[in-house]
Amino acid sequence: MLAPSPRNGPRAVSRDTSPTHWRRAAGLLGGGGLERLVRRARRLEALQREAAAHLGLPLAAHVRVADVREGTLVLLADGPAWAARARFHARSLAAHLGRRFDLRLTRTRVRVVPPPPEAPRRGRPPLPPAAREALLGAARGVSDPDLRAALRRLARRGSKNGAGGA
Repeated sequence: MLAPSPRNGPRAVSRDTSPTHWRRAAGLLGGGGLERLVRRARRLEALQREAAAHLGLPLAAHVRVADVREGTLVLLADGPAWAARARFHARSLAAHLGRRFDLRLTRTRVRVVPPPPEAPRRGRPPLPPAAREALLGAARGVSDPDLRAALRRLARRGSKNGAGGA
């Protein structure tokens, strides 16, 4: 029997329908895997809040707690200058977090991870020629000079080269 794939919708089917696959999924959801993940996320969130309060602005806006594992505090900075400042404060931050959360932090690693690039700004799609002509025709038929000028500006704005005509 083939089972629907939740990612691809009800008509698509998952290829892996073995009993092991389902036991693994059930184990993650019902066997505490999800609970562990939620607990870990909440712990990291609490560490981040405490780290931000300790570091203060503007540094806290550029440094995040990424992980705490095997006595190592891992911080992510969004640039080399912020990473250098984070390294300067790393010892006091690790001591503070260790006291606050009962952790034995012996090392701190700071990694530079640049922020994701901003999505390119897309320009306005060009106005279809028929719409531009309709605006210009409406402008010709209007006696109010302000409205006529506004319709012409609108027709120009929608064109690729800014020339609206009439």
